[in-house]
Amino acid sequence: MKKNYFVLVCLVLVMAVSAKAQINSVVDLFGKYRFTADVEFTAAGEAYKQILSNDCEAVIEADDVQEGRIIGFAGSQVKQNVQSVDGNNINIINPNNPVLWDNGLLLANENGDHPYGVFEEGEWKVDIYNSAVYTYDLTAKVISVPNFTVVKLENGAPVLVAKYTNVKMTLTEAVEVEVVDISGEWNFKAGSSTYSTMEGSVIPTEFPVTLEKTADNNMAYNATFAIEGYEPVVLPATFDGNILSIAYDSTYLDPVNEVRFGDMNATKGKKGNVEFKAQSETVFSLHSGFTFLVDSLGKNKAEDADSIYVIRKQWYMDGTLKSKVDAPTVDWSGVYNVSLKNADQDLYIKDAAGFEWPAEFQFEVTYYEAIEKYFITKIFGLDVVNLNNGGLPFVPAEDGKSVEISTGLLYTVESQVKYLALRDMNRSTNAIKATVNEDGTMSVSALSIVTVTYGENAGESLNASYSNLNVAKRKEFNWVGTHTISAKTVTAYDGQEYPASFDMTVIYNDDYDMYFVTSFVGNEVGALNNGGIVLTIADDGQSAKLNCGSYVGGKYPEYLILRDMNGGNEAINFVLNADGTITVDNFFVQHMNYETNKTNPGALYEGVSIGEAAEPEVPEFSWVGTHTINAKTVTTYDGQEYPASFDMTVIYN
Repeated sequence: MKKNYFVLVCLVLVMAVSAKAQINSVVDLFGKYRFTADVEFTAAGEAYKQILSNDCEAVIEADDVQEGRIIGFAGSQVKQNVQSVDGNNINIINPNNPVLWDNGLLLANENGDHPYGVFEEGEWKVDIYNSAVYTYDLTAKVISVPNFTVVKLENGAPVLVAKYTNVKMTLTEAVEVEVVDISGEWNFKAGSSTYSTMEGSVIPTEFPVTLEKTADNNMAYNATFAIEGYEPVVLPATFDGNILSIAYDSTYLDPVNEVRFGDMNATKGKKGNVEFKAQSETVFSLHSGFTFLVDSLGKNKAEDADSIYVIRKQWYMDGTLKSKVDAPTVDWSGVYNVSLKNADQDLYIKDAAGFEWPAEFQFEVTYYEAIEKYFITKIFGLDVVNLNNGGLPFVPAEDGKSVEISTGLLYTVESQVKYLALRDMNRSTNAIKATVNEDGTMSVSALSIVTVTYGENAGESLNASYSNLNVAKRKEFNWVGTHTISAKTVTAYDGQEYPASFDMTVIYNDDYDMYFVTSFVGNEVGALNNGGIVLTIADDGQSAKLNCGSYVGGKYPEYLILRDMNGGNEAINFVLNADGTITVDNFFVQHMNYETNKTNPGALYEGVSIGEAAEPEVPEFSWVGTHTINAKTVTTYDGQEYPASFDMTVIYN
């Protein structure tokens, strides 16, 4: 269960700050700043003068999920996420994040008529694509922030608290960080969407790239493209800690056929760069796109002169460059079942807050391939992606023996004023720690759910606490394939023999977007049922239903028909168990004669399963031979000794 979320960006590879005409990456911004502004408070804002600052220290630093974060903006201690930089523009994703100050005050536009976000169904909601833009002057080391207001919500409507003008963040102390060495073996793989590459192109969409360092500062390399079917191409490359730029200049992939490198727009220009952007220490994403093309000579539109135009042979609109490192030994993505050792004692509910907090629940862990990180994306049936910038970070230790689960928001109870939130056993925001047991399950000491209230009545209140949790990854089952079905008993009513163990083959039909069983009870059933017996698999893959009333053998006029255990047409249920076995409903096989229109019982299958553990074999005993007889006690009455253990030999005459 792997998925790709390209909204998320992670920057781990960083560079030293230097004077440039524009920002190359958010790393150019790292450091300490002095936040200054002119502030005009309204009557409603008098109570907030100690909270809202017009002169304070702010910091821009690295963030595990977004490119960077700003802490200390106008006195706030809640981070603002930097989504991206473009030229001299700094794009701030969801400036309220979702609330910038602990008391629930919100950033709003210059007029104060709406906070950053989207107003729907009578309340303000977070929109992760709604951002503010700040401007940076690298020469003066000053960030200019557009005029804004601070508002509070009353009955869903914004009330103006303060108006900020002439807002600036002036760099006071830059942070210098070292560029890492990215030399080694990498692999490029184009994106999988319809237009990521050119349909029908013979130029591969995946190939190795070798980076060989040519400078001690880790900023210059030779990049070798080794594309199958072509001679290796060596190109100069530079790396600034964020962007890997590979330069080409009249460079041919195929000199004989004059196939050369070109830009994404397939212009006539022969000089350019293939750019990759760092997502982590082992993953880059294609930043610029590039093509392979040939120049061709033909008439111009006026048909009065020859003109050079280009023909594309392949294009790469998106893709990833990954280091060839060992894959993780454990795939943590999937659905986890959580249970309590003692539900009566280990679940305490103080204020359910309108939710039913169950003694057993699930959470889903998703792997973001672009940044190579795990996140909890669903828990208690709630989608926690947008409220937590991708989910709750799920961080396994390198040795695989423990996991840290970050706390965070679960659900918006009221319009950016009240939230349900996950907390640790002490109701703090520290990570929840889980220990991995030898059998692969995890033990979690405790967690809690609280209601977080912002605004004038800011505070937290306990909803529920869970103790002594057992966590087990839910078993996954690939239904497509051949599976052995076994029955404990088969009762035949027609004097024929029916197999107690047989193969069931499941196929997926693209044309119908359906699953079919093509073999059952030892017979091929695909042709008998126009492609097979329909198998309907549940969305979570944990169960399936097999259609009854289908043919499982025979030929005209008499067929074997699949029935439920009562001889009816209720579907047969297949249920995946925690141990990986599958329990199958008892079922019945019936004879149907279409000439006489008569039905006769065939056989009843009971105790049916897939993958059931075999019963231990009882060794056969041979009476002939020598056997040792043992007695627990020997009581003597004549004063003599009798052995408590002796051999008995049996012969056959």
